[in-house]
Amino acid sequence: MTNIKHATFIILILLPIVTLSQNLILDGNNIPLDNNSTVSIDSVTGDVTVTSQAGDLTCSSNTTPPNLSQLTANPTSVLSGGSSTISWTLSGQATSCTKTGDWSGTFVGSDVTDGTHSAVVSNIVTSSTYRLQCSNSTGSSALLSTGVTVTSSANCTSQPPILNGAEDTTILANNTPNAGTYDGTFQGFQNNGGATGDWPGSWGESISLSLTTGRYISASFTTNNLNQSGRFQFSTPGNLQGPASAGAIAISECPGDFATHLNLPKCQKLVGPSGSFKWSTDPSADPNSYCKLEKNTPYYLNIVHSITPEAYTTSACTSSYCGILAVQVEE
Repeated sequence: MTNIKHATFIILILLPIVTLSQNLILDGNNIPLDNNSTVSIDSVTGDVTVTSQAGDLTCSSNTTPPNLSQLTANPTSVLSGGSSTISWTLSGQATSCTKTGDWSGTFVGSDVTDGTHSAVVSNIVTSSTYRLQCSNSTGSSALLSTGVTVTSSANCTSQPPILNGAEDTTILANNTPNAGTYDGTFQGFQNNGGATGDWPGSWGESISLSLTTGRYISASFTTNNLNQSGRFQFSTPGNLQGPASAGAIAISECPGDFATHLNLPKCQKLVGPSGSFKWSTDPSADPNSYCKLEKNTPYYLNIVHSITPEAYTTSACTSSYCGILAVQVEE
């Protein structure tokens, strides 16, 4: 006689944790429910099916786009070459944030978690706008922007020019349409017939000056709205300009100012009968090579005969006047 033993097998079906509330929370994902929603769990496969009269319901941890509630700059005004901290506040589980305007790139990871974040922008030399927009699998936040303005540190009222204001207004501006006169503008010694204060004038035109010893010139000009780079290429003056001598040249916000230099060392230079002075309105220009200027901004080109910028009465110029001869060259 054969004994038949019966074995009982118990099959365990592991189901995900399901919590029923106003929404269905399934393995950390949110499924919005309505009054007509039905939830069923297959006893074999463990599949969860949620239906409603409104149609299919989406299982997602992000049911709305992220919220970018603020974007600010601190400070909002800096000196040329300064820095500002850009801050933003996020909620809604963003996955990335895209930078546009005067910065570029993408924030991810810890920079896009819910909360407040910040990034430092350095070497701001022109007034700039910074835009940010964040997104997740559902959509994108509003596009926000903030700005930083570059301002001058010069106080032309409380900071008087050198040499007790001994500006040379009778300078001999050679080779100009009105030779021998000077109206206090850069255009006054440029032989290009352009508008008053025109900058940079015509490339290749010479600047030929006879500057009185112990006095300075301060020629006003306004930059245009183009990305331009140029240099003053110096050479030995001829007989009309007197003997060659050392001098100091600077571009700044104030007339007769050889000290401020926009916080950029290349905005001041000692010159002789050779060498060059480089400037640029291109924001990408290297401040270690160029005097960086803002676009559409008034400046002064200051020149004095001097061995050092501080010793204005000490110069190799022993005549009543000496020459400055240069050519404006495009870089």
